Amino acid sequence: EDEAYGGSAQLDYAGGRNRIALAFHYRRDEHVEFSQVFPTGFIEPPQRSREDTYSLALEDTLQLTPTLALTLGGSYDWRDLIQSDDFVVNTARTGGSFVNYPLVDADAWNGQGRLSWQVDAASEAHLSLSSRTRFPTLFERFSSRFGGATSNPDLQAERSTNLELGGSTELGAVRIEGAAFYSWLDDAIVAFPFIFNGAMVSKSRNVGQGGYYGAEAAVNARVSETLELGGNYTWIERDFTDPSIPAFEPIGVPTHKGFVWAQWKPTARLAVIPSLEITSDRWTVTPTGALYYRTGAYTRADLRIDYEVADGIVLGAGVRNAFDENFALTDGFPEPGRSFYLSARSQF
Repeated sequence: EDEAYGGSAQLDYAGGRNRIALAFHYRRDEHVEFSQVFPTGFIEPPQRSREDTYSLALEDTLQLTPTLALTLGGSYDWRDLIQSDDFVVNTARTGGSFVNYPLVDADAWNGQGRLSWQVDAASEAHLSLSSRTRFPTLFERFSSRFGGATSNPDLQAERSTNLELGGSTELGAVRIEGAAFYSWLDDAIVAFPFIFNGAMVSKSRNVGQGGYYGAEAAVNARVSETLELGGNYTWIERDFTDPSIPAFEPIGVPTHKGFVWAQWKPTARLAVIPSLEITSDRWTVTPTGALYYRTGAYTRADLRIDYEVADGIVLGAGVRNAFDENFALTDGFPEPGRSFYLSARSQF
């Protein structure tokens, strides 16, 4: 059981060539877990983890020229771990005892800068650099995932330094966007599978160093009053080093991914939306962590038809994986084959 609540407040000031924003964010997270132990049927008592996260941020946008703007910002983030319990079942599987993890807090500074150029009314370009910290979640540190994972209360925050160069333009009815990026990561958080007490589990750990780099592009075109076409493509490479596991590969993300779609509206209330997703293979790993291999390349076709029966009320029908493509993204878990669905939406 997971519960979260919080709030944000922001104060903006505009004067001369400056726009200044001051923001404060707060979030309370609570994770409660328990499971039934077999073959005895013993039910663990609830184990709770509670944490408060705060962020104070300041940003200033300076209009250098009518077409050039510089944005600089920074934030201070901190978290307070209030409670963190676990339960260890005894060998008879009829009871056990609580474990209280040390209440370790954390804090971090973040910074960012962006140079924006408004080339003309239809085109813009930007260059940005940022350094950000991501705290590990309660789930990553303490959840046992019903026996499928082990806790790591010492999991550290990961930091990424991100550089991006991008832009967009409109050529009549066609809009084009693109960006190239590079991210340096330190202490990246990765879940590793392994065998623990004879069971296949995973554990979130910090790997040494790594990097992401790649590019992305998107095109959207209104061909006529009734037909709109669009598509996007992403290329991404990931490189991590972990001296403790020489065979380690970052899993779950394909090197190449493309998506194309069309929306045809023969009438004002009827929309026919076919789409095609084309994805290269990706790394995955066996549950024991013994073998990393590539899987998951596929081409998936979908179709959705929507009809607005009344203002704001839309009924839909569609098919996913129309050609019944057989593929898997994760070891041992094939993706669903062809499926059909009905939907209803209401907008107020």
